[in-house]
Amino acid sequence: MTAENKIGIFGNGPGIEFIRDITCSPLFIFKYEVGGQENLASIPTSPAILYFFPHTSHLDPFSVRFASQRDVRKYEMFPAAKDYWYQNRIREMVHSLFLNTYPMERQNISGMSDAMEISRRVLDAGLSLVIAPEGTRTLNPDEERILHNGPTDLALQGGYPIIPIRLRGFADIMPKGHLPKLSDGLHRHQVSVIFGEPISVPKVEKYSVRRIERRNLTRLLRDKLLTM
Repeated sequence: MTAENKIGIFGNGPGIEFIRDITCSPLFIFKYEVGGQENLASIPTSPAILYFFPHTSHLDPFSVRFASQRDVRKYEMFPAAKDYWYQNRIREMVHSLFLNTYPMERQNISGMSDAMEISRRVLDAGLSLVIAPEGTRTLNPDEERILHNGPTDLALQGGYPIIPIRLRGFADIMPKGHLPKLSDGLHRHQVSVIFGEPISVPKVEKYSVRRIERRNLTRLLRDKLLTM
């Protein structure tokens, strides 16, 4: 498996990855705490699902990439809401230039099935998925947020490990429905991206068994993320 993969509009060759590093450089304006990067060590040779929570800001996926080691970033793929980021060609091209993305359907069952198939192909190609299990941004308190079972079902289908990622502080920077706040008066905003230990996931082919296991796994991840 090679790091240069043509999945996505621009792929992840060295030139496009350099551009993505440059476009993420303004994130230095914020004061980042990054922890647990050692938990990403297996990604260059073994794909995983990077499962971030909570999803409150458009900056969330960019910050996961920003906090990842340089040799890990080129293996990260970002499913993006088709009804939002793929509304027109310009938005699609710009977003895919900044992150290696593909469209994730959220509005019809047939489209969701196709998106899951693309996700499996991405993982089979050796790339890791960076996923928000909530599926959208919300202003709800963390304890009231709902995590969908799609990402855990995907992990169980292939036996892919899940790396939980706890985000903090992003709701203060760019909450849903508001313009970004670049600073807090004279102080830089403080945010954190913490990578948890990978959770091993068995491969479960039988759907009736997987349907139960994915709910249990989602509950386990929710409890873990709320305490990270």
